[in-house]
Amino acid sequence: MTIESIGVAVRAEDAERWVLDSLNEGTSLAQTVAETLWKPAVARLLLPSDAGDVCVPAFDHGRGLSTTVADQIAVDFFSWAEERGCKTLLVESDLARRGDRNLDSDVVYVGNRVLRWVELAGSLGEAVQLLRRGSSGYPLNAFACSRRPAEFDLVGGQDIADSSQALVVESAQVVIVSAFDAETFLTWSRPKLSLNSCR
Repeated sequence: MTIESIGVAVRAEDAERWVLDSLNEGTSLAQTVAETLWKPAVARLLLPSDAGDVCVPAFDHGRGLSTTVADQIAVDFFSWAEERGCKTLLVESDLARRGDRNLDSDVVYVGNRVLRWVELAGSLGEAVQLLRRGSSGYPLNAFACSRRPAEFDLVGGQDIADSSQALVVESAQVVIVSAFDAETFLTWSRPKLSLNSCR
């Protein structure tokens, strides 16, 4: 599977502002990723190839797109990323906050914001569900990283350590943000993922 077979290409210059704006609305972790955001990048909208003329600089309004179809394309995208060495998906929730009564024990905190994670191997559908669980529309910031969850030393119910945040920033291979009122997602990948394995 190649990246060209997944979703729809977006010009990096069109995607960059949307990605940076989303990251800068997020946690201090997301803001650090924004400060070090890699360029060039491969930008894709997780849409069917026949979705029509949707590749425009403004990604903020819903288009009546099928989230079911977008989620299947996201599964394909995570399969592609996992094959190239991405091991963990970390997702900032734009909804949940520290102290919310219904939080599970498997969350960590960046300030008052909630961060969830999943290992990609064997959990591609769960990874997509995690994106949906954290997104009411905008911003949603997620990071596919080349390290396993255990390497980040994440302890449920605790703050994520500064050293662990640095590892997220260093190992992030893909940034994923919501697009079109969370109908789908925009991905910003390191070019080397398209060329070969990062294992």
